[in-house]
Amino acid sequence: MHYTISSFAKMQGLTVDTIRQYERKKIIVPKKNKINNYRYFNDYDVRGVSTCKFYSSLGFSLSQASEMIGDMPSCELSAQFSKQARCIEEHLKLEQAKLNRLNMFIECFKYIPDKINCYTTIRFPDLVRIVHSDNEKLSLDEETTAEVKQWINLLPVTFYTRWINNKIMESDSEPFKIEMALTTDVKSAKELGLKLSKNTVVAKASDYIFTVIKKPDLEPMDHCHFNPVKRYLSENNLELSGDSFLIYLASDIVNGDKYNYHGVFLPINTK
Repeated sequence: MHYTISSFAKMQGLTVDTIRQYERKKIIVPKKNKINNYRYFNDYDVRGVSTCKFYSSLGFSLSQASEMIGDMPSCELSAQFSKQARCIEEHLKLEQAKLNRLNMFIECFKYIPDKINCYTTIRFPDLVRIVHSDNEKLSLDEETTAEVKQWINLLPVTFYTRWINNKIMESDSEPFKIEMALTTDVKSAKELGLKLSKNTVVAKASDYIFTVIKKPDLEPMDHCHFNPVKRYLSENNLELSGDSFLIYLASDIVNGDKYNYHGVFLPINTK
């Protein structure tokens, strides 16, 4: 059966412009009526367009689809499908990482503003971080900068953190210092090809005590901001097992003053 371009487009659920695109890609080659110069399409063209639409639904480009519906050998077609499957798997990993990170922050936001200095326990797998500051002064050497750029390109699988050495948390006499870092779990780091270097530090899997602290925006982070946390640990006979870390959550204006909220994660020894 023969169809005009308008009826053919309507039947396929496409626009006339899209049909012309298919023509340019040689996906369909209509027959021209020598008498009226009209282009007509047949049932074989229906099959070509339908197959092409199916390939497009799998994520193949129109150019790829036009090659695939030709005389592409089955072994090459199989290879194209396998390659596309791998691409989608990588995309799904990234989307899952986004979802995990969103859910992580959603849980943290539940503590603002009414559950400041309330506590819960969270389990983290082995974590690895790339440190890129001396206290809060960024490191600018070329090697570190190149590594950090690689980690930044993997956001949100990696995420921004500030780490506090265990000795600093345990002693108020220690000068308070924070290391800025990008963090992820060791498994993801290996899968993404992130190499460990002199700038990376691994934290073993552990239970972490989580809480949210609130401090004035321009007030430097110091021991005093963690006094409630330390009291909680002491009252519950809990000991830190390693370095702690913070993530910035949000800011609020309270009575004209700006305050910042930070999620705090403290690794603890468990029996």
